[in-house]
Amino acid sequence: MGAFYWDSHAKFNSLLIDVMRFPLLVMGLRSFIFKVDTWGSIAAHLLQRFGTGGAVILYEMGLRAGEARVKEVVAEGFSGSLAFDVILAERIGLGWGIPKLVEFNEENVQGSLSVQELFECLPFKGTGNGSRSHLFRGYLAGVIQQLFNKKVKVEEVECIARGDQACLFKFG
Repeated sequence: MGAFYWDSHAKFNSLLIDVMRFPLLVMGLRSFIFKVDTWGSIAAHLLQRFGTGGAVILYEMGLRAGEARVKEVVAEGFSGSLAFDVILAERIGLGWGIPKLVEFNEENVQGSLSVQELFECLPFKGTGNGSRSHLFRGYLAGVIQQLFNKKVKVEEVECIARGDQACLFKFG
């Protein structure tokens, strides 16, 4: 057992696991990985167990995470629309999905954002069970509110869980 931790790779019947890259860093930040299906099981259980309360928990988690990320990005010297672009681009590198601002009015803090392959909805793709991106919706609200100092409502109007091609969020 001890050799597992000291070898640069762990071997299990032709499966090779690189253990030298611990801790996992993404853009210099300590990170961890969930498989999309694992996330789906966690989210489904939370929603099944707590109903709309589970959705609120996910939203609040996202809200706080979005606010915290803005503080970090601002401390790195970014602000306004550029900080917003940086935070959205990071979501690609972190495997969340591929966000694209469809429209954005910075003065009124209104717009829409499309996200392809959003991790939160992928496990439920095409199930017709309504919108599933409570965490990301909260994250987006937290980012926008913290960055532009204006309370916004974020609504998911299209979702891959419902069979749409991408998740579409309107905010303002």
